[in-house]
Amino acid sequence: MKHIRGTKSGVHCFVMSTAQAVTNILLRAPQGEFRNEPFTNFADHEKAREMEEALRRVGDHLGHEYDLVVGGNRLRTKEKIRSANPARPEQVVGVHQKAGAEHVDEAMEAALKAFDTWQYVSVAERASLLLQAAARIRERKMEFCAWMVYEVGKNWAEADADVGETIDFLEFYAREALRLDAAEPPIQYPGEKNELLYIPLGVGAVIPPWNFPLAIMAGGWGGPRARWLGPVRPAAGPPLPRAPPRVARRAPAAATRRCGSASGSSAEAACRQPRCGHAR
Repeated sequence: MKHIRGTKSGVHCFVMSTAQAVTNILLRAPQGEFRNEPFTNFADHEKAREMEEALRRVGDHLGHEYDLVVGGNRLRTKEKIRSANPARPEQVVGVHQKAGAEHVDEAMEAALKAFDTWQYVSVAERASLLLQAAARIRERKMEFCAWMVYEVGKNWAEADADVGETIDFLEFYAREALRLDAAEPPIQYPGEKNELLYIPLGVGAVIPPWNFPLAIMAGGWGGPRARWLGPVRPAAGPPLPRAPPRVARRAPAAATRRCGSASGSSAEAACRQPRCGHAR
């Protein structure tokens, strides 16, 4: 959302607070122009060996139970979601809590509270958060590929493309946020001084699908996070590959709320929440 703030004859047409939130986000600048993350050549024996090692490491962590996180609190529900390897249905990848509609209100309250400060975080810091997440995912690329091989049955090349697109989203949205932050009004009339500003809007819901469990979730999380939202994420897809919020821990507490795990009731409730300003 954008607003024009202008002055004419000393009268302010629009006024916005310029307060800044204090965070511990380390500033990071984009490295050169945007370029798509290159595909991994698994015909290279060294790359294939790295992937096999990642599969062994991740395989040692299968079957664990994961908490539901709402407002910084870890919860466990009576009903569970058991995520199984589609290639080996008897192999449980992870056990997750099944969030319901009752958890959405709690998540919304936590996100709105965090938004009180997140809206004042500078665009440079928001972009840095995305760039840091992209760098960490790049460092652990094989690990995230391995999770998708186990949980959604992707082959190595498809998993690699999904992780690469995740990195692309984060790198691209960070650059776009900085570009838009430097936008200028297209017209300056004599006697006026106009400014073009993009202002934070509020809280939104991100409901990723099953077929691109990491990339589309990252796109839904990263773009709004960089510009104008504090997302709530009721997850409709596979529960495990949730890299960006996990590796980007420097955001203000509760700025992102994970309020569901593949629960239709929580996703529907989030979309119907009257204070949810955006759903994707």
